[in-house]
Amino acid sequence: WVWQQRGGGMSGQHTPGPWEVKPEEAGKPYIRIRGTRLGQTYKIANVLVHTYPGALDAELNEARKTARLIAAAPDFYEACKALIAYCDKNPPMGESLWSVQLIRAAIAKAEGGAT
Repeated sequence: WVWQQRGGGMSGQHTPGPWEVKPEEAGKPYIRIRGTRLGQTYKIANVLVHTYPGALDAELNEARKTARLIAAAPDFYEACKALIAYCDKNPPMGESLWSVQLIRAAIAKAEGGAT
C-alpha cells in the first residue's frame, strides 16, 4: 500500500474531522479516505491496493486497516491533546511519564514539529 497525502502538508493545520473510509469501488486500485464538514467533502488520502489477479487477501486487508487508521487520525489527535491537557493539570508519575512523552512526541509530529 502507498499513502497519498492531500497536497499542502499540515503545517499545524489539517482538514477538520470527521474523516471516513468511503465504500470500495469495483475496479478502483485504491480505498478513498475523505473528510466531511458542513456538507462539503475533502480528499484526505487514497490507500493504493493491488488489483491484479492473484493479489493476496492479506494485502487488501492491510490496505483496509491502513485506511481505517488514517480516517481515525483526527480522533486520535483530539484524544491525545485532551489527555495531555489533563496530564498538565494532574501530572502523572512513574511509568505513565513515558506514555505522556510518547503522546507529546506524536502531537509534535502531527503538528510538523520535531519529534
